[in-house]
Amino acid sequence: MTLLKTFLLAIVFSFFFCDENEIRLERDLMRNYSKHIRPSNNHRDRLDVLLTVTLTGIIDVNWTDPKLCWDPIKYDNITLIHLPYDQVWKADIILHNSIDSSMKSSISTNIPISSQGQVLWWSQWIFKSTCTMDIQYFPFDVQTCFLDFGSWSFDNSYINVIPVNQDAHLDFYNPNSEFDFVEYSTHNYSSFYAAWSDPFLYVRYKIVIKRKPLYYLFNILMPTILLTIISLLGFFIHGSEEKISIGITTLLSMVVLQMVVADRLPPVSDAVPLISLYYGISILLISLSTSINALTMNIYHYGDTGREVPAILKRIFFGSLSRILFVSVPFNKTIKRKNPGAQGYKICLKEESSLKRLFKEAHDNQVDEDNSDRKVDIVLLQEMLQMVLKSITQENDNRLQKEQRSDALRKEWEELARVLDRLFLFIFLSVYACLTMYLFISH
Repeated sequence: MTLLKTFLLAIVFSFFFCDENEIRLERDLMRNYSKHIRPSNNHRDRLDVLLTVTLTGIIDVNWTDPKLCWDPIKYDNITLIHLPYDQVWKADIILHNSIDSSMKSSISTNIPISSQGQVLWWSQWIFKSTCTMDIQYFPFDVQTCFLDFGSWSFDNSYINVIPVNQDAHLDFYNPNSEFDFVEYSTHNYSSFYAAWSDPFLYVRYKIVIKRKPLYYLFNILMPTILLTIISLLGFFIHGSEEKISIGITTLLSMVVLQMVVADRLPPVSDAVPLISLYYGISILLISLSTSINALTMNIYHYGDTGREVPAILKRIFFGSLSRILFVSVPFNKTIKRKNPGAQGYKICLKEESSLKRLFKEAHDNQVDEDNSDRKVDIVLLQEMLQMVLKSITQENDNRLQKEQRSDALRKEWEELARVLDRLFLFIFLSVYACLTMYLFISH
């Protein structure tokens, strides 16, 4: 226990032990010194403040304080001393377009002071500034932000702010996973205010960053493209209600994706973002394709009404247009129908010959019988059966002809719907391909 107390006492004494010359120097410098007064030999002299800003948030401000100069020979050749930052005057250089009300440095260490009065204030900041967002080409957008540094209370006649670094210091810069660093530049400008006769000097740092679009391409754009292609597959389905279901399902999915994108975009109205325009046109195309699928499905079943396809539509869609669209139509302009009467006539002749043979056999069997009334009844029966056979045959011919005509008309409307599906498929594919290409090359 005694050994531990001795060790702690040694630490305390070694911590407080320092150079007597440095103590004397600090006491002499702080004598008659006020940290609230701007350092200058004459109140009319202008103080030059050198400003250095790095991308890591480190800001260096240095100036010359004539009241903090000394002769190193008098203090055992001490040429540099470190004083607490809250004991010396500091230039009130702040970020004027900041949105942070606290404006406090996260790290402010001791301030090194040279024997010539050179004061270096080295601190670390996290800047939060206003920046106009340009999201017109999101996610291929390039953002330009400005940082305006200057004195809050001293105009040009008292403080001259001079930027030291014209280029970005990238030694401590860590690459960002969302943005790429593109450009960095700085320049001075002045601004007049009503209550001051002299202008205020500012240093403007221009920072240009570009968004990395890979995340948005794979998580937002690729699902959109796939959903749109799936919705166009409805043009390959003929006569089924599933083509309407595909369109409605993909439309709802696109609306959900658009809501996800809208949540990631700032609510600005200066310009319509390119990706929002892309989603809007995609939703419009899917809605139109679903409506057209309903129309073509109605045309597909329109043959049940028994109406013929107009001749002008036959010439347009069953002619060269079907060949251009690579649709094979089994007829050209008109449907070639079989003659059902020929088949019915053959059946009638066959049945008539069979009846004649039966009646002839019955007549031969009755030759030996001398009964005239019996012969008359057979002849009448034969005539009646022939009349019934002709009536049945004619009715069968009419029925077959009606069925074949109905099938032919139904086939015409189905082929018309198939050609229309292929036509709108090419139209929508062309429009969507142009839209996607514009999205990738417009930025």
